[in-house]
Amino acid sequence: VYGPIAAFLVEYFPARIRYTALSIPYHIGNGIFGGGLTPLVATAVGGATKDLLLMLLSWPIIWPLITAAIMFIAIPETRGRSIWEEVSVTQILRKPIILKPAATLLDAVKAIAAEKDGFVVVSDDGRKPLGVVSERDIIRLLAAGQPLDTRLDQVMKSPVISVPHVTPISTAVRIMADNNIRHLVVLRDNEIAGYVSARDLTGEAAVLSDLAIRRRLAEKRAREVMKSPPITAPADAKIRDVAGIMADKRVGLVILTADGSMAGVVSERDVVKAVAEGKKLDDKAVDIATKKVVTVGPDASLGDVLLNMSEYGIRHVVVAQDGKPLGVISIRDIVKIAKL
Repeated sequence: VYGPIAAFLVEYFPARIRYTALSIPYHIGNGIFGGGLTPLVATAVGGATKDLLLMLLSWPIIWPLITAAIMFIAIPETRGRSIWEEVSVTQILRKPIILKPAATLLDAVKAIAAEKDGFVVVSDDGRKPLGVVSERDIIRLLAAGQPLDTRLDQVMKSPVISVPHVTPISTAVRIMADNNIRHLVVLRDNEIAGYVSARDLTGEAAVLSDLAIRRRLAEKRAREVMKSPPITAPADAKIRDVAGIMADKRVGLVILTADGSMAGVVSERDVVKAVAEGKKLDDKAVDIATKKVVTVGPDASLGDVLLNMSEYGIRHVVVAQDGKPLGVISIRDIVKIAKL
């Protein structure tokens, strides 16, 4: 009896529900009340009243009715609330940066640079999303020579791809992968509730909650998923050159090389932060590059790649062997594998 019921609880209900609302009451009810206390009380009632019928009825009828009455009074009603809400995007919501349509591109650059995973939602009332601006959008605009005083309503992406707050994490992963985006606006009652990023959806908490995703990531090797050859630029390249490469190749990381070896890496975030700090696009890219590059071997599992991303707070990992870059794995690549 216990084996099939335990399997049922594990397969059909989220963790918080199966270990509290189902599992604990089940074992307490069957093990203590049903298996011990109820027969003891029923026997005591029979012994005290000398009424065999009352003793027999108290076990299967009277005590269940008392239990039902207690549940009716004490247990809150949850009808209409999805039991899967605990594994929905609500659990990993981020507070969005909201800017007015009249704000400038420079305003967005500074706001995004100040956040760990910057993403701007454009709204005139703080409730209805009109458009979005991401780091990748900023790189594209900088590479195209867009003036920093341009209004956001002239360059934002619209319409906005969004999901309700009760959307399961697995569905959000699929939507991101299908639309090739890193951020997803979340609405509650058709108003902005927050957003989730690819890093959130493939973070430790999200992955640990999905056994199928963990298995897929453990089975895949870095060499199978990496983008190869990696996108590179000479170590003396300008920030403008690197931004142009990112926009042209639609990548978020460029490896700076000197004599075939890595001199550093430049990410979209590095470029955005540099502009926010007042650096010129004609400055050397190596001055804003990350010199201590996080790498994995070609035979590392995607699970290991994801752990590195989570530990160092990065969206790209370089696959290298003997100090030579072989390819790059991005958070988008992880999302695509996770959604299969």
